[in-house]
Amino acid sequence: MPVVPVCRPFLIAIAIAGIAIASPVAHAAPDACALLTAAELSAAVGQPLGPPARSELADGSGGGQCMYGYGGTNQFGIELWQFASAAEAQKKFSSELSDSDKNAIGSQKPTTESGVGEGAFSKAGGLASMKAIEWMAVRGPRVVHILVIANNVPSHDRLRGLMLAALGR
Repeated sequence: MPVVPVCRPFLIAIAIAGIAIASPVAHAAPDACALLTAAELSAAVGQPLGPPARSELADGSGGGQCMYGYGGTNQFGIELWQFASAAEAQKKFSSELSDSDKNAIGSQKPTTESGVGEGAFSKAGGLASMKAIEWMAVRGPRVVHILVIANNVPSHDRLRGLMLAALGR
């Protein structure tokens, strides 16, 4: 009996396994809810938060998002991108900074922040009767975005502290 017909299924299985190992592996979006605790966020806004809603960002960037509701229509959001390199993260951050005027909520204007990661900016403004404040920062291969839309938003210093904590984890 020839060896090839007997070994053929085994050789096909090895080839398929090799292709699967060599193929790029799809990674799940990073867990933005793991960056800051509910206790930290509740302390920042001064009231308890609802349960987190985890999702992958809809823009196809592979980022993860965590949204909390509190006090009726108030929202606290965290977005996280984890890149393969710091250069890729810097590219994302630079793109967001250059587009920050176009992506403003209400009357927001970007302000460059020093001493936070390798680059950071914040935006604060009004949206109808609510306030909107955002922070975005880059550190190494990670970009973090914090967004609060509420009647009363945490202070600039408190959000700075939350961003520093998030970047340190």
